[in-house]
Amino acid sequence: MRMRRSHAAGLSLMECMFATAVLSVSVIAVTEALIGGQMHSQHALASSHAMTLAEALMEEIVSLPYDDPEGAVALGPDSGESDRVDFDNADDFHDYSEDFDELADASGTLLPDALQNYQRSVTASFTSITVPEFTTAINGLNVQVSVTDGVHTWTVDRFIPEPTE
Repeated sequence: MRMRRSHAAGLSLMECMFATAVLSVSVIAVTEALIGGQMHSQHALASSHAMTLAEALMEEIVSLPYDDPEGAVALGPDSGESDRVDFDNADDFHDYSEDFDELADASGTLLPDALQNYQRSVTASFTSITVPEFTTAINGLNVQVSVTDGVHTWTVDRFIPEPTE
């Protein structure tokens, strides 16, 4: 004699709902991890681009002479220096800025489109610093290049000592 089963073989509605809930939570967790990784990667790329832009402009600035060839001592561009290609010493870059879609290299050539989502600006100030190992203050120019994407800002600072005679 055979015994009859009281229920059919297979999944019940409750078991299906539970399996669907577990699968949904698993998919959401994996998706969140992927999105987080992509956001981290995107921020790292933006930081790399911004620091490259800041350091390139800073290198252009420090490659120029400290003293103005015409003898001017005021911060910012001198008379007749209306464009970056005309700047002839480091302090001429004070208050210089480039807006989105206007970033260019030292020769005035626009940079690639991937780098046009940033703004650059420069501030400079004459200052002096005291190094503990020396007994006198060192005069010079403090230059700060800032790059922003509208949300984050990256800066590069450099102290350029005044040449001694």
